[in-house]
Amino acid sequence: MNTRKKESQNRLSHKFKSPEGLLLRFGSFLFLGLLGITDTGPNKPPDTGPDQCSLAGLAALVADDGPRCRPNCCTRLEVLGVHVDGGMREIISVPVGKLHPSGKLSTDQLALVETLGIGSHAVERAGLKEGESVLVIGCGPIGLSVIQFAQLAGANLSVVDLDPERLRFCREQFNIENTLTGGPNAAEELADRLGDNPPTAVFDVTGNAKSMMQSFRYIAQGGRIIFVGIVMDDISFHDPDFHRMELTLLASRNSRPQDFQRIIEGRLRVTSPRCCSAPNPSCASAK
Repeated sequence: MNTRKKESQNRLSHKFKSPEGLLLRFGSFLFLGLLGITDTGPNKPPDTGPDQCSLAGLAALVADDGPRCRPNCCTRLEVLGVHVDGGMREIISVPVGKLHPSGKLSTDQLALVETLGIGSHAVERAGLKEGESVLVIGCGPIGLSVIQFAQLAGANLSVVDLDPERLRFCREQFNIENTLTGGPNAAEELADRLGDNPPTAVFDVTGNAKSMMQSFRYIAQGGRIIFVGIVMDDISFHDPDFHRMELTLLASRNSRPQDFQRIIEGRLRVTSPRCCSAPNPSCASAK
């Protein structure tokens, strides 16, 4: 290491390290940094093999510890790269409790843990039952994570997306037969296909205000709509229909430590993010 780079890292260490913190080096990432542990002090987590880990909740560095605390949506939540600077730092200190080390998963796999955790939390929020008719709108990375955990819950899945390649991916990699191209006739087409078994849970994972408002067209009487995607806009719906159908509207934000552990401990196959752009037989699928 050259002298100039070493001096720069020393300054960063002094600035960002705290008594409860652990000095980390960012590695490869998809949405979330893969972190290599550079601190060898007493705060280091138990040795599990490679010094690599996944960082919980996009580094929710500030959260209350009280009994009513919801760390994924705490009023004092601060997310690296969103609420506070630091998403592009090479070295940073974070609380040890936010780290989830693994001696089994590769760096490519660990990069997907936080993304998959969002789907895990959303499906738990929905309280899916085995055999339930479920619709996922939006088949991007987060939508795929919702799909996998809905499959683990035993749901009968339908998916909607505007991109035919994403729909093909869902058919080939997740064995989802009921795939529909989004558009003005999608709700009617889905109703024709499902007949007397319309979706009782609809996940909108688009982050698109128009799509989120149109998600009410798909839902069954007494069903629930889960907004996983977030949009910086107002969302409106027709209240007489909302009450007549006795619907439930849920928001799902981020993920929680138990979601990280569920994935890292092997309840879901985790593969490289490259598979999303180049589908292949070894791509991620629900067990």
